[in-house]
Amino acid sequence: MAGPVASRSSKSAWKNLTVSDGKAAMTRQDYDAFCGGLPHATHVVQWGDASVWKIGGKVFAIGGWSHGDEFTVSFKCSKTSFAILSELPGVRPAPYLASRGLLWMQRFDTHSFSDDDLKQYIRQSYAMILAALPKKTQEALRASHLTMTVTVTPSDIRAAHARIRGHIRRTPLLETASPSDGAPPLSLKLECLQATGSFKARGAFHNLLTRPTSAAGCATASGGNHGAAVAFAAQKLGIRARVFVPEIASPAKIVKIKAYGAEAVIGGAAYAEAQERCDAYVAESGALLIHPYDAVETIAGQGTVALEWEEDLERLGLEKLDTVLVAVGGGGLIAGVAAWFQGRVKVVGVEPEGSRALHAALEADKPVDVTVNSLAADSLGAKRIGELDFDIARSFVSGVALVKDAAIAEAQRRLWADHSIIAEPGGAAAFAAIASGAYRPEPHERVGVLVCGANADLNTFAKTIDADVSL
Repeated sequence: MAGPVASRSSKSAWKNLTVSDGKAAMTRQDYDAFCGGLPHATHVVQWGDASVWKIGGKVFAIGGWSHGDEFTVSFKCSKTSFAILSELPGVRPAPYLASRGLLWMQRFDTHSFSDDDLKQYIRQSYAMILAALPKKTQEALRASHLTMTVTVTPSDIRAAHARIRGHIRRTPLLETASPSDGAPPLSLKLECLQATGSFKARGAFHNLLTRPTSAAGCATASGGNHGAAVAFAAQKLGIRARVFVPEIASPAKIVKIKAYGAEAVIGGAAYAEAQERCDAYVAESGALLIHPYDAVETIAGQGTVALEWEEDLERLGLEKLDTVLVAVGGGGLIAGVAAWFQGRVKVVGVEPEGSRALHAALEADKPVDVTVNSLAADSLGAKRIGELDFDIARSFVSGVALVKDAAIAEAQRRLWADHSIIAEPGGAAAFAAIASGAYRPEPHERVGVLVCGANADLNTFAKTIDADVSL
């Protein structure tokens, strides 16, 4: 079932919140099962018989507290959500927690909005509390031996696909000979043909279809592809958008962002600086922040590419995959793919040698900062892997293949020469891994390659093609 549909004004947003047959039916058992599935969540009963869930010792949800026989749920929320939910009948500021100056809301009438919506708000509350914990506490949680439960499940991804499928393209598959002698044919998932030229449209639409916006609209920081996707989705849904773009972004991508009606704010030498500027704007304006990779809505949206891939192979009677190769920037795409397959298919990340955020994180067993210097930096140039993405990758990603910039350029040439596919450097990186031998499949290993982006600067692309290939 779809969650809240984005609205340009907080006053009308509540009308778009969904209910199940006119009534939400979450029980205390349902609530405890959901909260208990979040990584490192701990439980205590206090304040009478309230079911209190915490992360790092800090409360992120309270169930069954102070409203007669109704099962109430309280959660922390952003300023934007607080303003929207304040308009909703059956939802009100949580009295005890609000008195501490915190923005908490309480759903006390089960007719107010659906359990799917409530789960989204609990997840956001969890993420806000987790992000506010001291770094030492966060590191201790990651290093602990508590059982980890993935924050995005196949069920979440299937639900995400049901929400966004009317807004995105179901991109085709292409069977082609493998560069590895004797290996089965490669399966190429041509996400380079997605709306806006990359997989990012999936996560952008899922965010805007499940999270309410205020009059300030939405904002994001992006090297280009995510920004173009957010601009496109916002335009289609009638929402204002502002995109903070680092100076390394491709001019072609900036043109796309503006063409879709968003305001492009260019500044900062790298993505991290653009993100800081975006965060400051969101805090000041109340705009909805759409993170390009480290958010459950983004990860679930990107994971729909793997769902389609698997379904279409079966529908077409093609051989199942043993392995998929996925380019990695901040980690949202590979986290979504890995969350869908959950070990049924081996998932291997591919990163440029000069931009290896996931590789470094897996070596350190935690996200760490890396230097970025690569041909593919405008799309695969995250300084640090996302926290949620890393938790999923640590469980379900088999490893990372590192590729040289020269191999990426050669992969662009081969995709063009053999298939007339225009792939930007980041979009060609996964193909570069198998074409260059950075990833060597076992005999009879059936490999899938995700060609994830087409937004190449055409002048640069033409020079790349002409360097070694005569057409």
